[in-house]
Amino acid sequence: MAGKIEVLSEEVINKIAAGEVVERPASIVKELVENSLDAGAKHITIEIGRGGKKLIRVIDDGSGMSKEDAELALQRHATSKIKELEDLQSIRTLGFRGEALPSIAAVANLTLLTRGEESPVGCQIKVKGNSFELLEAGSPPGTTVTVEDLFSNVPARLKFLKADSTESRQITRAVQNFALSHPKVSFELKEDGRHIIKNLPREQTLLERIASLYGTKIVEDLVPLQFENKFLRISGFITKPNLSYTNRQHQFLFVNKRAISSRLIGHATWEGYKEFLPPSRHAGVFLSMEIGPSLVDVNVHPTKKEVRFVNEPTIHTIVMQTIKQNLHKEVTMVEIEEKTTYPEGSSFRKRRIEEAMKDYLVKSQKWQGSISHEELFQPKKFHIPEPEKRIEVKKEAMVALGQLDNLYIVARSADGIVILDQHAAWERILYEQLENDYKNQKIESQRLLFPIQIELPPHNVQVLIANTDLFSKLGFEMEQFGPSSFLVKATPHILGKEIKKQFILDLIDEISDEVKRKESKKMAIEISSDIFKIMACRAAIMAGQSLSDREMDEVLRRLNRCESPHICPHGRPTMIKLTREELDRRFKR
Repeated sequence: MAGKIEVLSEEVINKIAAGEVVERPASIVKELVENSLDAGAKHITIEIGRGGKKLIRVIDDGSGMSKEDAELALQRHATSKIKELEDLQSIRTLGFRGEALPSIAAVANLTLLTRGEESPVGCQIKVKGNSFELLEAGSPPGTTVTVEDLFSNVPARLKFLKADSTESRQITRAVQNFALSHPKVSFELKEDGRHIIKNLPREQTLLERIASLYGTKIVEDLVPLQFENKFLRISGFITKPNLSYTNRQHQFLFVNKRAISSRLIGHATWEGYKEFLPPSRHAGVFLSMEIGPSLVDVNVHPTKKEVRFVNEPTIHTIVMQTIKQNLHKEVTMVEIEEKTTYPEGSSFRKRRIEEAMKDYLVKSQKWQGSISHEELFQPKKFHIPEPEKRIEVKKEAMVALGQLDNLYIVARSADGIVILDQHAAWERILYEQLENDYKNQKIESQRLLFPIQIELPPHNVQVLIANTDLFSKLGFEMEQFGPSSFLVKATPHILGKEIKKQFILDLIDEISDEVKRKESKKMAIEISSDIFKIMACRAAIMAGQSLSDREMDEVLRRLNRCESPHICPHGRPTMIKLTREELDRRFKR
């Protein structure tokens, strides 16, 4: 009887290995750039076409290879980075398994052009399917790897790739990781001849590199981190509580200069910020950890995205405490500055009272980071957008009686008293009007007297450029003003004229998340209710705001026209009713 077990062919083995290493175009960029950094490159250029599906080219000025080493590099498990089993306990390079080049060559057409500094002439190797061609070639010192037609010989895997724009953003994220973890190295990323990341300078500090990617204004809102003992060193920057985001895409973690994802460190970061941010907000984090190679295992994931620490509870505690202590220092410094700036006296007491009120209002509404001191304590005109004409639905009529603590509207109904949360009520009104106006393609814009300038990291620049039409449909007019800067020239009329920069940044993050969700399901990109919730919530900031009788009546009238007047878009009640019977019962009549 014939045996059932057979030894796989080399071709099948290579394709299986490639499946572990090459998930998508960004995986190839990651592997090739790691090789460039391990070779001591000081300038790395990445060129891509069609999101990396058609072309990926990585050019470096590293040490290069001899003809003999170049041939060996295309064999599986051929590497210069480890020699013995014990070397796995002290890995200090980014790549070490020798799988990258042969795995890439198994699923794409690969061309390797390289020359070592001592070699008078370079060599070129072309791999296409089973053909292998080796030639002498002129080349500057360093290595250029060109990958074309990814998965052309494995079409079943090609169909699982996302849209070109999605794959391009994944590559941009990977290059951002390298740029932040290696600020001494110059990086450049181009797609179809257009710069996504433009020639970042060499020999930068981490702070200078963050400013190059995020814009110089972020520097004012960063807190430095520093911790060191004989086993672990932590350095980097985190954002002050006044600068936060709607998601975690602005959190970067590096262990021994390797970009990783870690639930352990993510949770430690969340714990560190727990006292400073509401659960729905996330900090910006640029955290670098240097730890003895024997205390961390980088070989637990095929693509080395995750690591395992020897003493995880201790690492968690150190990261959490480092973040918390530095944030407390920042808060203390601010308090000291305020005390020295405002001497004891009536004005100082007034300021302290205002701060206490602000703290109460922020906590009661969970709006930390979304409302400024000026918005709370300076009078401003209440913005009432013009309502669209709709068929009136008979609902209970209410008459405003007054306000309670500038948070609630007290109204009389036909059979009792109604107490309304003025923020939640106005949020419901704006949410429904935004949805209806968007469906009818009539969200109107208003020109700003002074445009708002925003600075974005490269991955969000791509989102904004690729989805200009969506922002236009929402009533925004934006114009690029440099590689990472944009001018917001018009905003939706319904939101009023006092839109803050943070609101626009949050909206871009939300649309970025929406793009990812829809593209992962191969659905058409469209605005979701989550985006209208953000817009309505930010525009409906009314905690601590005094309303006139006319404004209170307008809120009641407009809320009565809503389809779901009793809850805000996030599910909180907009009103509580005390009927005449309930009042009689409580007063024991």
